[in-house]
Amino acid sequence: MDHYRLLEEIEFGEGTEHGHAVALHPSGSSRTLLFALHEGQTIKRHAAHFAMRIIVLRGLGEFAVEGQVAEQAGETSLLVVELGEKIQAKAIGGDLVFLAVLQRTHDEQETTNEDV
Repeated sequence: MDHYRLLEEIEFGEGTEHGHAVALHPSGSSRTLLFALHEGQTIKRHAAHFAMRIIVLRGLGEFAVEGQVAEQAGETSLLVVELGEKIQAKAIGGDLVFLAVLQRTHDEQETTNEDV
């Protein structure tokens, strides 16, 4: 078992318009990333290659999935992003720290196993 103290692992990207991410626990079927953004910093729009769960640990952010109205999410919020959805994030009102847990779906794992 690995143990991470999430709020002690935070690393901000300084002097850039984009936030910073630290990979905490990459594996073949999942990834866990800790994102840290100063106010105004963004995570530019990109497609999710895995189903993703975003858990906001600190601050307030604006999260947008292509084709939908952006939503504000604060501490203790859980956001669910489906495979292939294009998402972007922006820190508003201060620093934003969130955890993104990316997990292959059961169907993706079966397809991958059949291809081996």
